[in-house]
Amino acid sequence: MHKGKKLCLKFFIVAFTFMPSISFAKEISDAHICVAAMATVMNQEAKTIKIDRQQKQITHISFFDIKDNIKWEFKCLMEGNRVQWATKMGNWRNTRLDSVIEFEIRDEILMIQESHTNGSVFKKQFNIKELSSSHDIDSK
Repeated sequence: MHKGKKLCLKFFIVAFTFMPSISFAKEISDAHICVAAMATVMNQEAKTIKIDRQQKQITHISFFDIKDNIKWEFKCLMEGNRVQWATKMGNWRNTRLDSVIEFEIRDEILMIQESHTNGSVFKKQFNIKELSSSHDIDSK
């Protein structure tokens, strides 16, 4: 086989092998990743968290805690595969003493991992299609 044809064949094999992951990555937004990350951090169901608005790279979300009768409001942004977050009016939780929240997308699953300074790790998985379809994004 000609060298150019071999290279072209290899390209198509690699492209089609990774295509499912790429297509799911396009279906999830930073806002949806924010919802999943805060659901993990706050030990909530993602469906209870509302996307309030997106301003540039910052997503504003909230949820109502019926146990405490309190509306919790947060903001978050993506930095590579990390999620930075803060309360609505608070400082960003990005000091060396704060937990680190990372995400990874594999096929149709969004994986969130929160790593604490004491070595403990909390992980949660979300179905991307379910997460995307259950949260509307309102850009303001």
